[in-house]
Amino acid sequence: MTRPGTGDGLGERSCAIIRAMFGLGFWEIVVIVLLLLLVVGPSRVGPLARSLGRAMREIRKGLDEFRETFGVEDGIRDIEAVKSEIVETIEAEADGAVTAKPGPDPGPPEDGGRGHG
Repeated sequence: MTRPGTGDGLGERSCAIIRAMFGLGFWEIVVIVLLLLLVVGPSRVGPLARSLGRAMREIRKGLDEFRETFGVEDGIRDIEAVKSEIVETIEAEADGAVTAKPGPDPGPPEDGGRGHG
């Protein structure tokens, strides 16, 4: 049995989401929330958070529409396909080079390793 405040609660998931989105740690989030409480006041934090959530939702919706309109996702898929073809080709050539028998030793350079000059 888990204690209250531990486990896979909503707070931990939301912190993980914030950490993934903005790269913020737990204590950084705590400081931001405390500053928000001091600046805005506890009575206005709820409406402010709702407004922020709505704004983020609208931004996400706009980005999705942009991707659909300009076919960004199709372009990304095409680039990924070309990338994997190139990687496969390079890996195949590298495997061929490793399994190939080395040729005769070419010996030292004709000028004896000294440069021109």
